Amino acid sequence: MEVDEDDENIGTEIGPGCYPLDLDIQNLGPSKLWIRQDYIRIYGFCDKLYNTLKDDYCGTRVVITGQPGIGKSYWIGYALRRRLGEGKLVIWYRERGCYLFAADGVYRPSLDTPSRSPS
Repeated sequence: MEVDEDDENIGTEIGPGCYPLDLDIQNLGPSKLWIRQDYIRIYGFCDKLYNTLKDDYCGTRVVITGQPGIGKSYWIGYALRRRLGEGKLVIWYRERGCYLFAADGVYRPSLDTPSRSPS
């Protein structure tokens, strides 16, 4: 991932744009989350990547990696809540459960359903 190295707030926990977020999502961990600048920056990168590639039919996806304890699980809670708040489509897969969040509701497809009909 490329970030703007000229940003004077890189690596700081508190700075412009940081705020506490009430997640209000059951079974996702803590109910409140401190939104770090890194969360906002990574989300912006992923959203820009998606908007750039979504029409290329290449299957836009991002993998977030890092050392234990740096906030990957908290970031996904932030990203999920933010995409839902923005009314964007979200496919959420967790512990053998798959959910599609759309403007007209939430759908849970069966994971046992084959993706293609047999030949």
